[in-house]
Amino acid sequence: MRIYFGVAGIASAVALVILPLGIFSDHSNQVSLGIGVFVCAYCGVIAGCSCWLKAKRLSEGIVFIGFMPLAILLIPFVRLVFVAAPLLLPVLMVMMPIILIVVVLVLPDKSGASTRKPW
Repeated sequence: MRIYFGVAGIASAVALVILPLGIFSDHSNQVSLGIGVFVCAYCGVIAGCSCWLKAKRLSEGIVFIGFMPLAILLIPFVRLVFVAAPLLLPVLMVMMPIILIVVVLVLPDKSGASTRKPW
């Protein structure tokens, strides 16, 4: 459920940032709301994928895929890429949860639960 609400929250946050809906008198307030919604939805996707990996009995280190765009900011000279192309970080932050969900979806289930019927 966290993943579903997280993806819906990310989509609504992108809409809040890009489209001037007229919710506030100033569009920058709407952008601030969009950023807040995005952070909450992003955390929801990360938490949902973590629970899904626990259910599959896999390493939760795979959730690091979702944090990779932020990890790039910790490398001293590589972070200058975001100075040259500032829109790269928001695009990566929207793509990484989708990539994380797809990776967790295709990983095999090691929990031992059989999906086949016993007969």
